[in-house]
Amino acid sequence: MTSPDTFISEPGSNSDNGRPIKVTSTASPGTPFHTAASTGEDVIAVDVVNTDSVPHTVTILWGGTTSPDDTIKCTIPPAGTMPPTRVIPGWVLKGSKVAAAFADTANVLTVVAVIVHRTPGS
Repeated sequence: MTSPDTFISEPGSNSDNGRPIKVTSTASPGTPFHTAASTGEDVIAVDVVNTDSVPHTVTILWGGTTSPDDTIKCTIPPAGTMPPTRVIPGWVLKGSKVAAAFADTANVLTVVAVIVHRTPGS
């Protein structure tokens, strides 16, 4: 008899108990916010909050640092104009790959990552 897949929801691995992670980097390799599990797969949703009064650009590095293969660039609107901006809607990352971010200005953007880790059944 086979066992079912298991699913665990958790914050990004670099988060302090689910708290937002401040983007302190302005270039690659960025500020890491999650390292995928070595087995199974992580389905990741990423929101970015801009705490400044002007728009800023965030670049998400998805499992590597090669442009344009591993990069997702988004403009994040100023604080108070919108809720957090969803920049990754639920993409899969696995094999201990790292997800990181850098911004056009340090210390004004924060990242919140929600991970659903799937371990295949047997």
